[in-house]
Amino acid sequence: MMRNPEWKEMRSKLSPVFTSGKMRHFFNLMMDAAADLDKFLAREAEKSPTNSFVTEMKEFCALFTTDVIASCAYGIEAHSMTDPNSAFRSNGRKVFDFNLRRATEVNSFFFLPELVPFFRFKLFSNETTNFLRSTMNHVMEEREKSGYTRNDLIDILIGLKNAKRDKEDRIKFEGDVLVAQAGVFFTAGFETSSATMSFALYELAKQ
Repeated sequence: MMRNPEWKEMRSKLSPVFTSGKMRHFFNLMMDAAADLDKFLAREAEKSPTNSFVTEMKEFCALFTTDVIASCAYGIEAHSMTDPNSAFRSNGRKVFDFNLRRATEVNSFFFLPELVPFFRFKLFSNETTNFLRSTMNHVMEEREKSGYTRNDLIDILIGLKNAKRDKEDRIKFEGDVLVAQAGVFFTAGFETSSATMSFALYELAKQ
């Protein structure tokens, strides 16, 4: 768990990265995921003689937002629409698969942080942590070797990693520090967005 002054330094380094101009570069990546969404809808409709089908909208939206986050944050085409049990989607489910222990862990992070080191609580399971770490490290290594740019979060984090450090900097942007930023992007992005989409579609259906 990061505390001040390291947390303040982390925010000061990351906040300028997410300007509207830089975030706009994600638009084309999101449109690619939207194209897969269109194909998924067409495929499912073709299976029915009435060109309609029944689906659970929350999961449907989560498949789409998982593809968007995987592309924008990790530079990977997750293809959750064609494989609902893809690695990204299955690990996303595990993060929000709540039981009594998971509820205690998450609440402790927000309301009783002093318990976190004592009980060794974790925001992600070991399996999900290893998945995010191996994926992130592999993509960054391949990206740095090839010099390929995609205007995604990986490019931004590589830029922070290779940026010149000031003498007073306490944080090295490398290893798990970078993995953690992509992990936050993953958990904060796909679930919140899919929930918002689900509620919006529900209200549109009612009206």
